[in-house]
Amino acid sequence: MNITKAYNFINIDERVSSSGLIMTVNLQSLVDEGYDCVINLLPDDNEHARKDEKESFAALGIDYHYIPVDWEAPTQADYEAFETAMMATQGKKLHIHCAANYRATAFYGIYAYKHFSWSANKINDFTNEVWALSDFPVWHAFVDKMSNDL
Repeated sequence: MNITKAYNFINIDERVSSSGLIMTVNLQSLVDEGYDCVINLLPDDNEHARKDEKESFAALGIDYHYIPVDWEAPTQADYEAFETAMMATQGKKLHIHCAANYRATAFYGIYAYKHFSWSANKINDFTNEVWALSDFPVWHAFVDKMSNDL
């Protein structure tokens, strides 16, 4: 099954996409579509996490970055690890995922704010493709703190 069929898939640009869970049926499509890297923001202890995800991507030759972000308490250190992973994947085709594409869109929005001059409104528009930051006060406060002006 094509990766664009993954839960809450967003094609951000020609190099980067994001989604919720990546199912086993989506794995080969990442290879077929030329993806080089995956960043996973879903903690392994989450009920929806794939326990064999790292090994599955390694077997396919896809670089894998695991940054477990606690839904109830995202941190600046989590974002900094994400930013480091983003820098390490520059020039490569990348897919970012979590459970429902909430963590992924929030972190990418902050990254784009800091590196591509996105406005606070653009972050909100981007996340609103999947979810509303305002519905989750912890996340709204986190994105506000990290972008300094939401």
